[in-house]
Amino acid sequence: MADNFTWNQTFHGAGDPRLEHCGSTDGEPIAHRARTVAERQREEPGVRVGDTEFSICKKFNITPGCFRTWNNLPRQTEQPTLTISAGKAYIVGYKAKPPTTVTPPPVVVPPPVVVVPPPTTQGSADRRSPLQIFTSEPCLAYMRSWERPPLVNGQITGKVFRDTKGSLTIGFGHFIKPEERLRWAAYDTEQGGTLELTMLQMEGLFREDVARLAEADLKKRILVPLRQHEYDALADFIFHRGAGALLQSGLQNYINSKPNGNFDYGEIQDCFMLYAFWFNPTTSQWEYNAGFESRRREEIDMFRYGKYTLHR
Repeated sequence: MADNFTWNQTFHGAGDPRLEHCGSTDGEPIAHRARTVAERQREEPGVRVGDTEFSICKKFNITPGCFRTWNNLPRQTEQPTLTISAGKAYIVGYKAKPPTTVTPPPVVVPPPVVVVPPPTTQGSADRRSPLQIFTSEPCLAYMRSWERPPLVNGQITGKVFRDTKGSLTIGFGHFIKPEERLRWAAYDTEQGGTLELTMLQMEGLFREDVARLAEADLKKRILVPLRQHEYDALADFIFHRGAGALLQSGLQNYINSKPNGNFDYGEIQDCFMLYAFWFNPTTSQWEYNAGFESRRREEIDMFRYGKYTLHR
């Protein structure tokens, strides 16, 4: 690809009318040609995700809104999922026009600048190392409200069930791997099991999972002080989407680059909202999910304002 790209990198959300033409479009367009499965295997052996809307946007650091506007494609509100056609060229940016000004501007002596130090970040004293923080009770209650088991006869079931994606689950979001099926056979009606976990057992399993699956990686990956609600939002994000999402979303590197907590919350939102999508193994496409978007927006509110939204 050629150098000197120009594009708008601000995330506007699905269907947001304020796209502002997605940055400069007055230069020569830069195109990406979608490849066939065979071409991807030759060029990138072992790669699972090929040319999808999500992978193209991530590769070229553009938003779905820009990608669809540049290519005259339906908005996400009109068509959440796009099929990328192999062999077709898609616009992914525009070359900047070379400067045309040849006469140097007149030298202007600027007036003296009075530098006013920014106010101290509110609550900066309550920032602590992630090693000293643990997921708060309000956050645990928030997580349980998303991960609670289905009701059977008006009561939360303690048996194995299948979640909305068809994955075997027990308790508050405990995913059962194939190698764990035998362990949970006595609680799995598909295997003839009749036992149920008690509420106390489900609570204990849930807290173990949060510590093992979310907090351990959060404490290892985030190296700068956080507030309690920032830590909580990241813990929920990792618990829901996995530790790899913290790095791949950009949150890990961006937060670690701001040791004083002077975050650009637009950047924080962009990183979270990349995971309003999920990879559908049936279609081999990254697809928009309204529930994922809702959870990401609630995590953003938690990170920025300390707001915990419970689902009844």
